[in-house]
Amino acid sequence: GHLQASVVAVAVDYLVDSEHTDFSTAFIPLWVALALVPALCITLMSLTGYTNPPSAACAFIYIAGAADVKAVGWMYVVVPSLLGCCLMILVALIVNNLSAARRY
Repeated sequence: GHLQASVVAVAVDYLVDSEHTDFSTAFIPLWVALALVPALCITLMSLTGYTNPPSAACAFIYIAGAADVKAVGWMYVVVPSLLGCCLMILVALIVNNLSAARRY
């Protein structure tokens, strides 16, 4: 979910017309993108069968973020999203395996 949402947010950002974009494809106003990105993320997640509301929040952080956040570009998919997912899975595995009664 997080990876899908991040990809949607970065892709839509190429279509957003704001003061710090130089893209010739920019035609969507920022206020429309702020509503469109979470809606697209939730729709895509429901079509693929797993909904995760924090994923839409991750996408919203990117699309509503300042120029510093958007300067990361496609690395936003890798660094906060993918790395965050891997860390969450690692912590879940450690916590789950602390008990001798449970094995995952």
